[in-house]
Amino acid sequence: MPVLTENQLRRVEKNAKAYTYKTQDGTVRKGTGVAWEDVENEATAFARASLGKGLVVDKVPEMVRDFSESHPVRIFNVGPWRQKVMQGTLGTFNIPACPEGEPYVEMLTLRRIKDDKGKWREQWVPSLGALTFEPLRGDGQMPIRQHESLEIAHAIMGTGPFQNPQNRLTKFGCFISKCGPEEEPYPEELEEARKNLRDYLTSLVKDARQSVMDGKTKDVVGPDHYTAARILKLNPKAEPWMSVDTVEVNDVCPGCGSPYKKGIAVCKECKTILDEEKFNTLKRAS
Repeated sequence: MPVLTENQLRRVEKNAKAYTYKTQDGTVRKGTGVAWEDVENEATAFARASLGKGLVVDKVPEMVRDFSESHPVRIFNVGPWRQKVMQGTLGTFNIPACPEGEPYVEMLTLRRIKDDKGKWREQWVPSLGALTFEPLRGDGQMPIRQHESLEIAHAIMGTGPFQNPQNRLTKFGCFISKCGPEEEPYPEELEEARKNLRDYLTSLVKDARQSVMDGKTKDVVGPDHYTAARILKLNPKAEPWMSVDTVEVNDVCPGCGSPYKKGIAVCKECKTILDEEKFNTLKRAS
């Protein structure tokens, strides 16, 4: 499975960046660009060199790190729900909910990086470079495992091998883009993601309507159904499962789409501030 898409590979060749780096054997190399084969070979050599070193691992080679971080595998979301996916020692990945009025949002992670003065600081960056090095524990015989990040992206999305299709994040409006660094997702990708989201929202409304016929509305209808109704702009008066009392008493959190009683300062699900005046009053009181 290729790590970079064809479009990204062509962009690497066209916009070759000058690199100076050291290989594992200490040789200094300079060039007008770095081929993917060079990066892959250097990354493999780095992973092999970690054998027998226990938990003391050398830094990822500069060439591999720079190339990998400048060619991320990018995941986007057009849906109203935040997704949190745990991947063991690879970490936890957070895909934010797409803010109202925005076309999409990108999966980001908080990393500690060094600035130009050599000081560590935190910065939000794309979660997946072209390669990911997983720090392993245990007997220390193989403390580093190299991964192609496109495979990790599919694992996060639930679209990888042997994963249950029902758990795919595509239905929520998430997708892996083929766009390159600092580019916007392609129009056809956004169109497909929005269609997947709309199909899921429609299925939620269908289930809610069926619950009325089955007399099980209270057992079936939940926050996601109200979120679907809001996005699809359904008329509450035309939907028996949306009681007038519920619509009047509750509102929907802009951060995660969960319904809440009016007057609450902070969403209990995602901690979004819902009533800034009340939040500031409570903050001053504490």
